[in-house]
Amino acid sequence: MKNANKLILSLLATCALTTSAMASDAAFTLEEAQDNCAVLKTITFTKVSPVTDGQGYFSGQNLSGVPFITWNSNNKNKYVMQPKDYPNSIDIQFEDRGGYGRKMGDVIVCYYYYTGFTGINVHSVMTTGHTK
Repeated sequence: MKNANKLILSLLATCALTTSAMASDAAFTLEEAQDNCAVLKTITFTKVSPVTDGQGYFSGQNLSGVPFITWNSNNKNKYVMQPKDYPNSIDIQFEDRGGYGRKMGDVIVCYYYYTGFTGINVHSVMTTGHTK
């Protein structure tokens, strides 16, 4: 009976740890994104390409001052398309992709969209994982 109780306690502890770990990777609601992700009014676009409609990156910080930068997972770099109305406006908004972002370990990933210089909607990711 002692071994059965130990097994049950072990299984319960494993379930509690698994549930806790899964909950930390839960998708952000819009309100959570507004608290944890780069605040829209702090986001700036830095142009790095010399051509008129070039590339650059977005950067900003959340309410706690944590820095964020865009990350292009296809190209494995921070560069994205220039916004359509840059430098007058970048018009970046949060985007719902089954959530507006999430925390994965120590990294916060947030989803945004904006209109690129070609007129298409650009789906962008900003993260704390590539700011250094």
